[in-house]
Amino acid sequence: MNIKLDNETIDVKTTLNVAFKLQEQFKQPYMKVIEHITTKDARIDEQVKFLYIGYQNGGGEMSEKEFSNRLLESNGISQIGDYLEQMILELQYPGMSEQEIEEELKKKIEKIKRMSSIGMQ
Repeated sequence: MNIKLDNETIDVKTTLNVAFKLQEQFKQPYMKVIEHITTKDARIDEQVKFLYIGYQNGGGEMSEKEFSNRLLESNGISQIGDYLEQMILELQYPGMSEQEIEEELKKKIEKIKRMSSIGMQ
């Protein structure tokens, strides 16, 4: 995936290795990291670090401080939220297009509804 820093577009990796690094850096299981980073309790510096881990694993050479400064200077809160959402979806569904991901999510929602209708969750 790509994110914008100033007038430059940089690559952020969304591989299983990144999910492993997120666990390491946040010292929590992957799903707990995702659960936290998507809540209003997540601090901006944590969200930036989440994105930085993907950038760093893509071979990025900027320091975390430079990455953070450039990201915060060239993006707003909603853009950072959009980047987080995109990164999480691409970590969950690697190699799929946005449309394919949408179809997978629809299938999962339907499955949850069916399971719920028979008393299972």
